[in-house]
Amino acid sequence: MKWYVVGERKLSPFSWFLGGRGIGKTFSAIDFVLHPEEYGHPELAGGKFLYLRNTDKQIELSKKEKGNPFKKYNAKKGTLVKIEGKSDEIAEITNVITDEEGKEQKVQVGYAAGLSVVGNVRGIDFSDVKIIIFDEFNQRKKLTFNQFTEFYDFYETANRNREFEEPPEPPIYVLFLSNTQHLNNALLAGFNLITPIEQTIKAGQYTWRRYPHSVYLCDAPEIAEQKKKTVLYMATEGTKQY
Repeated sequence: MKWYVVGERKLSPFSWFLGGRGIGKTFSAIDFVLHPEEYGHPELAGGKFLYLRNTDKQIELSKKEKGNPFKKYNAKKGTLVKIEGKSDEIAEITNVITDEEGKEQKVQVGYAAGLSVVGNVRGIDFSDVKIIIFDEFNQRKKLTFNQFTEFYDFYETANRNREFEEPPEPPIYVLFLSNTQHLNNALLAGFNLITPIEQTIKAGQYTWRRYPHSVYLCDAPEIAEQKKKTVLYMATEGTKQY
């Protein structure tokens, strides 16, 4: 069965993945940020990644075993990636690795934060971050803050001057992930992406690219066919949810 693999796409600094539930977006994005060199991006290796959600509450839930966004990845890959840390600090993402002597040790591989918190902070040093996963950026529940403004300010802080310092570094790459719910989203509007996405849909296409953006309307036909055979989709055939 062919799952959707984020790392197989041509990535831009801002890469947007809008697609159905459970087709492999988050799973493959996690694999990419942990092993970017295996997907042809050695320039993004050797640093840490940031797992970003809209709110700090979502991060707090992600620290619990039941809410761990890496739980399925751990089960499939035999890893022990998890989010941990105090509620008043930027959370850390850790993994347990085996060193050359066969001893297991916990290492930090990234950070986790809510945009509602880090968007207002100017003093945090994210100079070691090379990739961001912004998971479920386009949610149904209305946010109490300006998502585009907060992200703009946060990215400016995190990216700093790395693109023109000596030696210059690549900008932070961001993987924006979302289920296909609606296009009424502050980030899509702020980056002027709503009209191009609408035009792409009307043209029956799945990709729109204009640097520094790449937009992918994720298509996984094999998964879609399998979903049609599950009890929930058989029970809701002909409805809006279907």
